[in-house]
Amino acid sequence: MTVRVRLAELATYAEDGEGYAFGMLPSGPAFRVQGPGVLWLETLRDTRNEWLSVDSLLDRILADAPEAPADARAILLRELEVLRELGAVVTDEISAGKVE
Repeated sequence: MTVRVRLAELATYAEDGEGYAFGMLPSGPAFRVQGPGVLWLETLRDTRNEWLSVDSLLDRILADAPEAPADARAILLRELEVLRELGAVVTDEISAGKVE
């Protein structure tokens, strides 16, 4: 099974020097994203909102962080789940050629 991710369609964000101010248009919520969440937003920003596998995005993020801690993958996955719960990203799963 492959899990794919992209930014939510109504999501908007702006870099503010300490992370990203992020919100859902037009009704919210709005929040600040820092740390590992910024890595996801910066990587997803460059994908033109295409569905990409979580594993390939993790590989891309970690390739740019050769001194990442051993548990970096788990930390990034937890942060992705937080972004999903906040509505910042959307995920889906593909199994045997079918989107679930």
